[in-house]
Amino acid sequence: ESSTAHFNEFDINDPDGFVGKTVKGRYVVTEMIGEDDSGFAYLGEDRIAGDRRVVVRILRNHTDEDEVTSTIFAEERVSLSHLNHPNVARLFDSGSCTNGTTYLISEHIDGLTVDDILQIHGRFSPERAGRVIKQAASALSDVHQEAILHRDIHPENITVAPSDTETDIVTITNFGV
Repeated sequence: ESSTAHFNEFDINDPDGFVGKTVKGRYVVTEMIGEDDSGFAYLGEDRIAGDRRVVVRILRNHTDEDEVTSTIFAEERVSLSHLNHPNVARLFDSGSCTNGTTYLISEHIDGLTVDDILQIHGRFSPERAGRVIKQAASALSDVHQEAILHRDIHPENITVAPSDTETDIVTITNFGV
């Protein structure tokens, strides 16, 4: 099987078979990193942007979505692709294949999720919790000003990465889902 196989060959019954495929001729899928109710997440590399790491999300088709809801989600994805916020994972690209399956290509954040940190280290100190919540709330407020909703904010969608200043950098991920 060719590694340049086109995305529309994605088989929901064989999500592992997507590893090695190339999306839009530039995003090479390198490994599956998760699955949830919204779809499948894969780690990938952007071959045009110097092997930049990306997340490729395949969204499950929701048969209960009407045309208005689909249009709202599509408009939000366009708005999100133009958003450049330091605490929001950037959406680089999106599209859909011939069967209507939607995919999103977003920035890969190198850090642990809040859920990971809680499982590894237990509770946050009150000061650290306050800093994380403040950054996440500020980012959500700014994004809401652009008429974009997250709809699935929870500890798995908030990434915390250490910085040179010893202050956590919080990034909200999985918008557009």
